[in-house]
Amino acid sequence: MTARPLTIAAFSDVHYADAEASDTQDFRAALPRLEQCVATCNRLAPDWVVQLGDLIDQGAENLAAPLASLNQIAAPIVHVLGNHDFGVGRECIDSVPELRGMDRRFYELTTHGWRIIVLDGTQLSIYANAPDSPEYQQAVELLQDLENVNLTNANPWNGGIGVGQLSWLRSRLSEATRLNEPVAIFCHFPVYPASKYSLFNADELLELITAFACVRLYANGHAHAWSETTHHGIRFVTVPALVDNEPPGPLTVFRLTEASVEIELVAVD
Repeated sequence: MTARPLTIAAFSDVHYADAEASDTQDFRAALPRLEQCVATCNRLAPDWVVQLGDLIDQGAENLAAPLASLNQIAAPIVHVLGNHDFGVGRECIDSVPELRGMDRRFYELTTHGWRIIVLDGTQLSIYANAPDSPEYQQAVELLQDLENVNLTNANPWNGGIGVGQLSWLRSRLSEATRLNEPVAIFCHFPVYPASKYSLFNADELLELITAFACVRLYANGHAHAWSETTHHGIRFVTVPALVDNEPPGPLTVFRLTEASVEIELVAVD
């Protein structure tokens, strides 16, 4: 299959809340900034838009306003789950994907000859699962293992990917290889280079995706600050936080072709 040029606009970490500003973040200002981001997306007219997680800072009551803004985006939108998205109380966590129109917490789609894969890095976490669930217990064990060897990503606001999801990803990458489809992966949590924000089992995921030459891009949020590097032929990009609105801009535009991955940061003011 021949891949056609594909343009994706991505933003992350809106962190909207109707709450007083912290020392570093203005939660209320995130909503008009999101509205400006939506207007910029519509002006640029990408093929797809990706929302990379942490749409709210906390509180289920804060979700309606940013979702209403996102409904104004003309292009189809892809949602990714972030840790703050589950700051809605234990009674509401099961509804977090559904409220974003997500049938599954991790999934794939094909477009323009590309395979787009969305991973759920909140799957093994202490905030997105009930304390008596196997996923919660696995998260506790992963955290303890990381703490035992003094790794910086041993933080309760990170998450991990379970065995079943990793197996599914391997099958999807194998299928993409068979069909000669280039792949772009989106997840809230970074995997490379290692940092305090990394997925609990970042090394395991990194080993998996670098084994497949079809993977061209891995994009994440969570760390807030922009970064970009290339490793094993894969562009690893941290999309900057919209709530911070640091120059040159929080909207990241990916222009994907068979031969290249071009990246542009765009201001939304």
